[in-house]
Amino acid sequence: MSGSASATCLGNALWSEVPPSCTDINECRQNSDSCHDDAECRNNIGSYTCTCREGFNGDGFNCEPNECFIPNTPAYASIVSQTRTRYIATNTITYECNGGYGMVGEDTITCQSDGSWSADPPTCEDNDECTQNTPCDPNASCDNTPGSYTCSCNERYTGDGETCTEIQCGSLSNPTSGTVTIPSQTVGGTATYLCN
Repeated sequence: MSGSASATCLGNALWSEVPPSCTDINECRQNSDSCHDDAECRNNIGSYTCTCREGFNGDGFNCEPNECFIPNTPAYASIVSQTRTRYIATNTITYECNGGYGMVGEDTITCQSDGSWSADPPTCEDNDECTQNTPCDPNASCDNTPGSYTCSCNERYTGDGETCTEIQCGSLSNPTSGTVTIPSQTVGGTATYLCN
């Protein structure tokens, strides 16, 4: 206030002092406001208002960071980043698919200041190992299974599917007073006996 804070009515019908002039006090500039540290102070004539900054919500006197909901972990995936009980702006979640599964989407999502995620969590889809380079033997069939595969030797072959060998019959002895001819010892081959 500039001038006297009071005036007296005089006998001549005039006041003893001229009205004072009032100057607004900028509480924001003087740091005499009660705004939260995460709020903006705006001066008004004779007062001020507080508004939470972007990424925060509240009445300006109390501001809490906007939180992103905790998304479900996708099937066949795990979270490989630090897990939290709450996620606020700039916090991230990084996912990794289990073996035998391929990721569709972003592996890392970020909590944004408006409380939404930068993207949906990814999905993990089964890799069809049978269409890729598998350790199955060329004489085996490949059967894709969720997250894996199995190899089985084809008909006329034996083994674990990763290594298959053609089934062979053992050698035959010549009959008494005769001979045996074996052009092929594999399945379907024929031995021919001749007598002398």
